[in-house]
Amino acid sequence: MEPAPPGGDPRGPGRGAFWLKTRPKPAVVARPAAQESTEALLARGLREHVAGSLDAAMNTYHTILQREPANSTAHYNLGQIYAHRGQFAQAQWEQRHALEALAKATEPDFAASPSPTHCSALSRQIAVMCPH
Repeated sequence: MEPAPPGGDPRGPGRGAFWLKTRPKPAVVARPAAQESTEALLARGLREHVAGSLDAAMNTYHTILQREPANSTAHYNLGQIYAHRGQFAQAQWEQRHALEALAKATEPDFAASPSPTHCSALSRQIAVMCPH
């Protein structure tokens, strides 16, 4: 091994203390956040809905539907918001999907999901408000 040049590093040029201080740091990999359960998302959406934060509630319901496209409760609650805002075509679409999801469910959770009778009554009410 050759002697180190005066003021230099024996490993070669560019490897001294300066290199150690300025070398690129490894990227810090963020740990993925624990995914919130669908039940927790529904509870959050309902809290936002009841509090009047309709945009936040809609975002939460859409998140649920991305995960579970046949979630009748999320469709039903979105229909409620659309009807409240006077967006009756969207409200009808959501209510129809809520009814279809309930019909396809093999083990419906009637405690968490709206009843088919309630959805049908709401769909009739929306149809009267928006006959197209």
